[in-house]
Amino acid sequence: MFNFLQQGITTVEKWICSAGLLVSTILVFAQVINRYWLHYEVMWIGDMALYIFVITYILAIALAASQRGHISVEMLPDRLFRDKPRGSSPTLSSWTP
Repeated sequence: MFNFLQQGITTVEKWICSAGLLVSTILVFAQVINRYWLHYEVMWIGDMALYIFVITYILAIALAASQRGHISVEMLPDRLFRDKPRGSSPTLSSWTP
């Protein structure tokens, strides 16, 4: 029973974090479009994007802590060091894209 409830809460947190990141990205993009192309600034867009991002970040920290993990971006290391073990120290001569 508890495991099912925990999985449900985790799924809801993941969806909220994904939606929050998407919405804050769209709001910042809209702010840039309004400010630089339309020469019209809507004052609340930046504040709303910041509030949504902060709430999303707090939920992501709670989600990572519940899974005994940490938040990291591993896209760049995964692409750069695709075939190399993680503990090795990379050098420029051994790097191949």
